[in-house]
Amino acid sequence: MKEKQVVFAIKFLVLISFIVPFVVISESFIFPFIVPKIVLFRTIVLLMLGLYVILLRSNFRRYIPQWGTPLTLGLLLFIGSMIISTFFGVDWYRSFWDSHERMLGTFTLFHYFLYYIIIVSVFRKKEDWLFFLRCFLVLGGVIMIIGIIQYFKQDFLLNQSGNRVASTLGNPIYHGGLGLFIFYASISTYVFDKVNSWKFVYLSLAVLGFFGVFLSGTRGTMLAFFISLFIFILAMLFFSKQKKLRQTVGGLLVGVVFIGLMLFIFRDTSFVSNIPGLGRLLSMDLFGSSGETRIMAWRIAFDSWVGRPLFGWGPNNYFYAFNELYNPSFLLHGYGETWFDNAHNAVMNTLSTQGIVGFFSYMFLFLVAPVFSLWIILKSKQKEEKLILFPIITSGFFIAHFIHNLFVFENPTSYLYFFLFIGFIDYLYRDTIKKDTDVEISKKSDVSILWIGGIMFVIMLVIYATNIQPAKANMGALDALRYLNAGEEGSVEMLKEVLVMPTPHIDDVRSDFARTYGQMLSSVSTQNVGNIEEFEIFSIFMIDELKKNISLHPKDIRIHLQTAQIYQELARVTLKVDYLLQAEKLLEDALVLSPKRQQIVYFLSIIKFRLGKSVEAIALIDKSIEEEPMVQEGWWRKAVFLHEQGHLREAQELFIKAEEMGVNFHGNGKELKQSIMSLPIVEFHTETVSE
Repeated sequence: MKEKQVVFAIKFLVLISFIVPFVVISESFIFPFIVPKIVLFRTIVLLMLGLYVILLRSNFRRYIPQWGTPLTLGLLLFIGSMIISTFFGVDWYRSFWDSHERMLGTFTLFHYFLYYIIIVSVFRKKEDWLFFLRCFLVLGGVIMIIGIIQYFKQDFLLNQSGNRVASTLGNPIYHGGLGLFIFYASISTYVFDKVNSWKFVYLSLAVLGFFGVFLSGTRGTMLAFFISLFIFILAMLFFSKQKKLRQTVGGLLVGVVFIGLMLFIFRDTSFVSNIPGLGRLLSMDLFGSSGETRIMAWRIAFDSWVGRPLFGWGPNNYFYAFNELYNPSFLLHGYGETWFDNAHNAVMNTLSTQGIVGFFSYMFLFLVAPVFSLWIILKSKQKEEKLILFPIITSGFFIAHFIHNLFVFENPTSYLYFFLFIGFIDYLYRDTIKKDTDVEISKKSDVSILWIGGIMFVIMLVIYATNIQPAKANMGALDALRYLNAGEEGSVEMLKEVLVMPTPHIDDVRSDFARTYGQMLSSVSTQNVGNIEEFEIFSIFMIDELKKNISLHPKDIRIHLQTAQIYQELARVTLKVDYLLQAEKLLEDALVLSPKRQQIVYFLSIIKFRLGKSVEAIALIDKSIEEEPMVQEGWWRKAVFLHEQGHLREAQELFIKAEEMGVNFHGNGKELKQSIMSLPIVEFHTETVSE
């Protein structure tokens, strides 16, 4: 295989990687917006790696990576920090593989690292970078168009975000971030590219990116857009040497500020509130329900860093820190706000999970290194007025991306465009300081067919083990879940077939199936269970599978709760007290891991009450009320216990006391309060009869 053929194959695979954001296979995968994307991307990168090794074998000096640039050093620091934190954290397995809900563990991030290294080593010409940027931007524009279609046809492509669009990315946050990139990258390339026929395309794409930001309804992204735009305009005023351009930009600044003030003043009018995305931004309340829980999550991230300052809790392990430091006030905002597996702030999340080392590596890679590189480019182009704009606009993107990440988190698509773009900046930096090694090396070595075959054989084995097998297991698990939900025979056999597959995400398969099975158990009774012995055998089988997960993730309280739920339902159907005792032990272990989480307290109190330990049950509820008295559920649960013990007056007085404190009973709590308060209190009097 000739060198040019290998280079062509790598470039073709890079083009294929741009299709990754489009991949949605809803009928075949659990988490259809994530799993197929990651599987395809990792497969592409591994194929690229095999070809790259062949290139190095044929012409090592020409294609060896240039490690000395700021961006490459930044990436090395970031990935190195991730690897160290992975094995110094609290759950290396979760850090390395992540769950199949996100699939952004260290293993996957290493693929993005390889992706960057290969493209900066192979793409040596301006024409290469322009071609691939054009392709990516055009395809990104198509994603934005799909988002616009979703705005008018909300059920298009499984969109579940209402007026907020997600396109093919599965989350409006991801869509807004891509729109931000397309806006800035299109304008940057407009300035950089000298081909006039593409100018209109770039402007059109920038407009699509602009709409993508606002149609996503992601307030952090919109805020990032406005702040970065403001900084960009100020930079233009400072660096531009053309008086006319400065006057135009100054007028634009005044106009932007004026329009911003008007929109803010009239934010409550129907006209402003109906502008897609903008109304949501102007109504943003940092101390509202969502804002308050985000701030609490950030505080937990900081406090958890204090406990593990150097290397943190490990990538993707924020969930453990969140549970250990859980604030009972989260439940004031509903159960949906009590499960954070991410700090919803990439910077604070990195501080928590990768410690101070990871924090500085993140800051360097995502902000310092790109802006520094662009500053060097700017300094070299000071005499070329037109080219001054490029580094200024491009810096706007990195600032915007950083601000965007203060409110959200990275995803498969954001890493793709980020590493592609910093690769482009790295090329420009090397070109500016004349460090590009695009020279023909006379001495080349032939690569034998046998050697090529050996490399690709190893690559295919890795692809099969780390991508094909997990994909098959994910698809098999989905089929088994469908059969289980439909009540069809064969779900057990299908599950057992999946469980023997050697996939790193087998823990997710167990949890997904157990979650569905546990939900179904609540409707099972001794009358409709059928064969109790078979029911018991399969339930024990599921428990044994979950115990494997507990061994793998001993600090994951979700697994404890899942297992305890099955034990509880087993006890109810079979009337065997031992199952309740097993559930009690699991929940007590979980309470040690998350001492203030009400879900555990409430569940454990029910188990103890059923075991006749009413004093312990009520003591648990009392402690939860003391920790956060404004949560209604603790009050009505205690009232129910008192009522079941025959203490109706105390139960009614409890509701009165809670309402006097300002507790608002709603939903199930309101119905229970009305039911108990409506019951008459029967007084028993003994009269003394005189003789």
